[in-house]
Amino acid sequence: MRIGLIYDLFEDYPWMPGEAPDADAEYEPPETVAVLAEAVSALGYAPVPVGTAYDLLRQLDRLELDAAVNIAEGARSRNREAYAPILLEMAGIP
Repeated sequence: MRIGLIYDLFEDYPWMPGEAPDADAEYEPPETVAVLAEAVSALGYAPVPVGTAYDLLRQLDRLELDAAVNIAEGARSRNREAYAPILLEMAGIP
């Protein structure tokens, strides 16, 4: 079973002038993603690191995911937290 991992790393969204000092507070270091992948593997599944919701959008038709774990918060939009979930729902991926 292939489990997609959707996440935002600090370097995915460089800080922009005018953003709040804590604009990147909910992004992750690579170590978080590595631990998440290890946990998925420990359960007997194949982790598939996807990256951001934008990465998911670009790759969705060829990822062949059975399910996904989404810890992505998105960026620079009041609707940002819905990006990955809506793409996954539209693709029928739990």
